[in-house]
Amino acid sequence: MLYFSFGLIIFVIILNLAGVGLYIKEGRSLKDGLPGAYVLVRCINEISDRVSPEKKELSLKYYDEIYVGENPEEKRVTAELGIAGLAMGIAFFSALLYLLLNFSDFYESGYVDALTRPENGSKSVELLAEYEGESYRIPLVLEKVRPREEKARRILDEFKEKLADYVLGKNASADKVMYDLCFDTRELDPDIEVYWSSSDVNIVGLDGKVKADKLAERKSVRITAVIGYYELKDEFVLTLTVWPKSKETETEALLRERMEGLLENRKYSEEVALPEKINGSKVSFKEYKENNSAYVLLLGILAAFLMLPYGMSLRQKKRKERNIQLIIDYPDVVSKLALLLESGLTIRLAFERIALDYESRRKSLTGKKKKNSRRYAYEEMLRCRNEMMLGGSEAEAYGHFGRRCQNMYYIRLSALLCQNLKKGSESLLPSLYQEIAEARNERQAEIRRRGEEISVKLLVPMAGMFALVLAVLLVPAFLSI
Repeated sequence: MLYFSFGLIIFVIILNLAGVGLYIKEGRSLKDGLPGAYVLVRCINEISDRVSPEKKELSLKYYDEIYVGENPEEKRVTAELGIAGLAMGIAFFSALLYLLLNFSDFYESGYVDALTRPENGSKSVELLAEYEGESYRIPLVLEKVRPREEKARRILDEFKEKLADYVLGKNASADKVMYDLCFDTRELDPDIEVYWSSSDVNIVGLDGKVKADKLAERKSVRITAVIGYYELKDEFVLTLTVWPKSKETETEALLRERMEGLLENRKYSEEVALPEKINGSKVSFKEYKENNSAYVLLLGILAAFLMLPYGMSLRQKKRKERNIQLIIDYPDVVSKLALLLESGLTIRLAFERIALDYESRRKSLTGKKKKNSRRYAYEEMLRCRNEMMLGGSEAEAYGHFGRRCQNMYYIRLSALLCQNLKKGSESLLPSLYQEIAEARNERQAEIRRRGEEISVKLLVPMAGMFALVLAVLLVPAFLSI
C-alpha cells in the first residue's frame, strides 16, 4: 500500500505538471480547474471517442440541449473537468493522508509499566514487546478482579449468567476459541456441581482442553453443562467456534506464557505491574494499536470512482429539468405568438420579436440572476432566429427548432408554422388557441406531478423525525426499568 500511495501521488503531480504546460499552450487559466484533470479528461475522451464515436455524438447532443447556443464540446470538457478534478483531489489527499498516518506516531503509543483490569467483564489487550532488539505482538485477555471464595456464592440463575463468560477462559469470545476452556468452576462457586459433555471430544475434551493444533479450518462444537445446586438441576448449552491455533515463534510463546502466568498470579489485583526483564533480558511494552489507515486510502479511491456515476446523474437531472421547463413555458410561447399575429405581424417577425425580447431581458441581468434566468424554449427560438438571419430557409429553421426541443408540443408547433408557410395563415390562429388550451392543461398536470414527487421525498425526513421522537420517548423509559 505504501508503494501504491507513493505512485499515486507522483502520478497526480506529473499529470498536473503536464497540464500546466497544456494550459500555457492553449491560453487557459488555472480557474478552469486542475491542469492534471484536464489532461486526464482529454486522454479519456480521445480514447473513448475513437472506440465509440456514436457515444461522443450522443454526449455532445445532450450538452447541446442543456447549453443552448454554446460550444457543446467545450461544455462537455468543462463538466467532465469538474468531476475529474474532484475525483483526482479525493484520491490524492487519501493517499497523502495514508502516508501521513503511517509515518506519524498516530498508531504509536507510549510505554506502559502496568495493566489495569476492567471493572466488569474482560477486555482484550495486545502488547508490543521489545525484547532483545526485536518486537513481538502479545495478545492478552484482561479479566475483572475476581471475588474471593466467601463472596462468590450465588443462586443458580446468577451462576448460569456468569458461566457463559467464565468458561471461555483466555478466549475473547465463543466465536473465536483457540485456548483451553475453564471447566473447573470451583473458583466461581464451590457449592455448585457441574458435569460437562462435548459434541466432539476430539476437539474439546471433557477437561476443557481445546485441541486446535490439528484443525485445518474452523469448526463448531456444542458443549453442555448439567448443573446441580442442592436439589435443583439445570442445563447450560454453549456453541463454540474453534479456530486453528496460529503458529508462533519460541520467543512469542515464551513472552505470552510469562505474561499469562503473571496475570494468573495477580488475579486478585486491580493493577498488574509488568516485568522489566524476562530471562535476564530487558523488555518493554506498548499497547498495540491496529493500523487501519489503509481503509482511508481505499475509501478515497472508491469515492473517486463514484464521481463518474455522480457526473452522469447530474447530466440526466439537468436534461429532466430542461424537459419540465419546456412544458411549463410552452403555453406562454404560443400565447405570445398568437397575440403578435393578431396585431398584424408575420410569423417570422413575431418569432423574432419574442426571441429578441428574451435576449434583451437576459442582457440586462448580471451575475447569478443572469445564470438562473436561462429558459430553454426561448434559447431555441433565439437560435432559430439566428439561423434565419444567416440565410437559412424559414421552413427549415422552424423544423430544426422543433427537432432540437425534442418535445411533442414544440414539434407540433413547428409543423403548424411550416404548414402556414405552405397553405396560408387562415387556420393558424384557431390552431394556436387550441394548442394554448391543451398546453395549459398539460402544464397543470406537470405541476401536480412535481408536487407529488416533492411530497414523496418529504416522507424520508418525516420518517427520520418520527424515529427520533420515538427514541427520545422510549430510551429513557427502557433505561429506567
